[in-house]
Amino acid sequence: MFHATTTIVFDHFNEKSDDVKKLVDEALEKLVRDGEARAKLNCTSMGTIDTGNMQNAIYSKGPGFSTFGAAANTQPEEPIGNHEALVHAGAPYSIFVDYGTIHMPGRPFFSEAVESIKTTAEKVMGQILDGGLS
Repeated sequence: MFHATTTIVFDHFNEKSDDVKKLVDEALEKLVRDGEARAKLNCTSMGTIDTGNMQNAIYSKGPGFSTFGAAANTQPEEPIGNHEALVHAGAPYSIFVDYGTIHMPGRPFFSEAVESIKTTAEKVMGQILDGGLS
């Protein structure tokens, strides 16, 4: 079984305060919720919707929240650790649509969404660690 998931892990907390940890968790939630929304929007704009199952099976999860219950998933919910968040494309065939096969070109609805939040995540986490985001 194949499925696509991206996980953001932030584990530089040995010397960080609870306020910083809270900021990181809030930032992670916003990032992965944005990633979920972007992946769903990409399904529409890239013409990947047939039945809507793949788009409806996309969810995000992070510290204290999950949109898994709202997603039409046949797969179990992905586990995460402390200060982690993920965006998950739960339809088993999502990876084939995203990357393509020998019979069809890829339509990177998920990869594009991941790349869009990855750059933002690096910038936001750097600002939090430098004390410039509140």
